[in-house]
Amino acid sequence: MNIYSYAQNNEYLNDDGTLSNHAKRELFVATLNDQIKESDFELDDKNLIVITSDNSKEIQTKDSDLIIITFYNCMNQLKIQLNAFKNSLKTLKDCGFENIIFKTNVVYPLETRRYYFKFSLNEINNFPNFVDIKEIFDYLKNNQNKNIILVKNP
Repeated sequence: MNIYSYAQNNEYLNDDGTLSNHAKRELFVATLNDQIKESDFELDDKNLIVITSDNSKEIQTKDSDLIIITFYNCMNQLKIQLNAFKNSLKTLKDCGFENIIFKTNVVYPLETRRYYFKFSLNEINNFPNFVDIKEIFDYLKNNQNKNIILVKNP
């Protein structure tokens, strides 16, 4: 079996010999992982997964306060990533991505708390440039929190 037919069988080349969107997505994620050390990136079909975390020094705080601190911290991580990817939407669309899943984490001394958010590229495109936390919060609230796909706060 030659390399060309092997690549076709593995969905890396289109029939005309050009790179498939699947191959472009894999290359895009590999490049992000090589160049950006503050976050981790994964590929799930047509979803780009962005994993961020922040270490917190909060030790003796009431659970109700930890929920607020965690939510604010995760929203801040989300804000930073939304603003970062706003300028890359054309490239993401050209690679065949449809959504970005943001896995935000806050690492406390005894536990990790998480919020995961999922946005389509069109939703992200509709955000203003340099979106702030209040705008994201209002969007989530007006969208009945449909973009929040996981909450892990024991």
